[in-house]
Amino acid sequence: MNEINIPKEGNGHPSGSHQPRNYWSGSPAPSKAMPSYSDDELNILELFTQLFDRKLLLLAMAIAGAAVGVFVGQLRPTLYQARSVVQVDRSAPRIDLPEELVGSLLAGDDVARELATEIHIFSSRLVLDPVVEDLDLNIRIVPARLPIIGHALQRYTIPIVDRRIPDRYARPAEAITVESFEVAEDAVGTVFPVEILSTDTFMVDDPAGHSIEGTLGSPVKIRNGVELTISEINAPIGRVFFLSKEPVWVAARRLARNFSADIRYQSEVFDFKYTDTSRKMSKLIINAIVESYRTENLKRRFAEIDQTLSFIQHQIPDVSASLKTAEMTLSAFLETEKAEGLSLGTHELIQRSVRLENALRDLEFREEVLAKSLSGDHRDLKALDSGKLQLEKQIAEIRSELSGIPNAEQELTRLTKRVEDLKTLHAQLQGQIKQLQTLKASTVSNIHVLDPAESASVAGPDRTRPIIIGGMGAFLITTVLVFALNQFARRVEDARSIEELGSILLATVDKVKNLAKWRPGRQSNALALADPTHSAIESIRNLRTGIQFSLSATSSNSLMVTSCAPSDGKSFISLNLALVAASVGSRVLLLDCDLRRGGLRNQFPPSISMPGLTEILMGTAQIEDTIFKEEETGLEFIGTGALPRHPSELLSKPTFSKLVRELEKVYDLVILDTPPVLAVTDPCVVGQCAGNTILIARHLHTRHLEVLTAQKALFASGVYVSGIVINQADRRKSKYQYYYGGKY
Repeated sequence: MNEINIPKEGNGHPSGSHQPRNYWSGSPAPSKAMPSYSDDELNILELFTQLFDRKLLLLAMAIAGAAVGVFVGQLRPTLYQARSVVQVDRSAPRIDLPEELVGSLLAGDDVARELATEIHIFSSRLVLDPVVEDLDLNIRIVPARLPIIGHALQRYTIPIVDRRIPDRYARPAEAITVESFEVAEDAVGTVFPVEILSTDTFMVDDPAGHSIEGTLGSPVKIRNGVELTISEINAPIGRVFFLSKEPVWVAARRLARNFSADIRYQSEVFDFKYTDTSRKMSKLIINAIVESYRTENLKRRFAEIDQTLSFIQHQIPDVSASLKTAEMTLSAFLETEKAEGLSLGTHELIQRSVRLENALRDLEFREEVLAKSLSGDHRDLKALDSGKLQLEKQIAEIRSELSGIPNAEQELTRLTKRVEDLKTLHAQLQGQIKQLQTLKASTVSNIHVLDPAESASVAGPDRTRPIIIGGMGAFLITTVLVFALNQFARRVEDARSIEELGSILLATVDKVKNLAKWRPGRQSNALALADPTHSAIESIRNLRTGIQFSLSATSSNSLMVTSCAPSDGKSFISLNLALVAASVGSRVLLLDCDLRRGGLRNQFPPSISMPGLTEILMGTAQIEDTIFKEEETGLEFIGTGALPRHPSELLSKPTFSKLVRELEKVYDLVILDTPPVLAVTDPCVVGQCAGNTILIARHLHTRHLEVLTAQKALFASGVYVSGIVINQADRRKSKYQYYYGGKY
């Protein structure tokens, strides 16, 4: 390849007699400090336009996400919740015991439980263990399910899927009923697979390594300590179920997870709820939990009464013995002192003292009970204090009167009072026993079922939520990706994007659809001939006007048209610009310098067999022998001719530069159509011979990086880009829907 020598003179050279140009007026390249739009401003319209441009993608991804949500929503089993309303009556009969026996610890004990404590009792093993044992909930029967979609297949019959999955996996409404399953302690937790052989036979696989065939309704001994009886089979041949017996406490813990009790605001009413995958079992379990709690509550009340009754019965013999001893002591004193007994007045004082002391103890007990729930300045407590002061004053007066009698009579008075006190205590204990026996016989539970569970309703899962989340999630993720791609792979769109690249926008050519459908017999890209009023041609006319003014200010009338990449439409712009310029009477030559593909020659069928640029540069043809003239506009065209093996070497010869100079002298405008800059080096060679260069960028297709790379490649060869033309602009996809083209 010959070395490419950059001429010292020429409009396209950095050191030529003409100043390098970036604007059509020939002015120097724009400063980097020129005003531009701020990227920091949030343009809602721009964001919306980006989304609208990808509306089909966003819609497709949202539908796909919703479809995934439909699939995910069907994976979990349906949950049923049964509910029962229960009242816990905190008021309970109080057992008042004599203070002489129990003091202030046991007397007046409040048997009512705080509701917060009751909530913990509901879900305790004390209540749940009997439920597990009564309903055999520790026997686990799990059908073999297809991974991932097994629960969905148990709810829906899908013929296409049903025919393709193995027979061992469960389908809708299939189950077996176990009448009994006795498991030794060492086999608790062991899983025994059961395969259905027929309507009344089955096969049990022992993990120990052997299988046993069983019959419906007959016990099957699997191993020592393990015996199974199946009472009902509702499944076809081949289905497999997994049987195991877990510890009671494990089953109770599972019940506790699915059970909840909520107290209604400021009341004694609870809402009992139980959630299960079986509608029938959820109702049975919640009613069983309520009944178990009521039974345990009644047992606790019986235990309290029995404990108090036992305590009193143990105290009566001691009181009787103390009474007998006191009576004997009194009799011995009477015999020793030869006393005749107490006087009538003294006896009356003793009776009054006993009554007042009993009344005082009763007030003290009542005060102790009220003090637990009332503040110290409550009027009821104040009334009790006042009563106590009066009783204590009266007792003190009686004791003062008794202190004035003789010593012998005082001792007799003390012994007599002791006997009277013990008789009164003994009578009270006997009365308490009868009261407790009557209370026990009439005791009922303070748990009242206001609304038993009659049915179970669907409690979940929410199958619409995954659809909404899937659709919205896919839409948002796609939106983020669209913004990210648009940000990191920005594409040419409008004048602002061109200015950001340090260049100017020469014209914006509207999108042309279905070029091949224009008038029969016309070439597909010759839109200026097929539809002269099209908005794209109007934009090209504006471009032609700018070229005319720029050429008048320079000494060169050659123009190179190139692009960043193939399919940007450089040949379309070159052809129609040449046709528009020729249609106003200018003498225009269109030179196809794409010696690799030569697409323009297909627009002029007669020129296909004619010699072209290759033959001129190789010296085998004269210029006048290669020119084809279009009759309607007078446009003259030189094709590529035969495609050479080394186009860049051929274009680098001085012959090509000399050719361009000769053509500039003859024609008003010479348009050089070249290959894409980023594809080959030919534009860098041709641009050194052309006076002006324009770069074609495809709307929303050519990336900013491609334009920058193309400009740098041309600049490195001494070629300055005069401006950029945006081709195939789709106004519907742009945030700026006003271009300098369109029908008027």
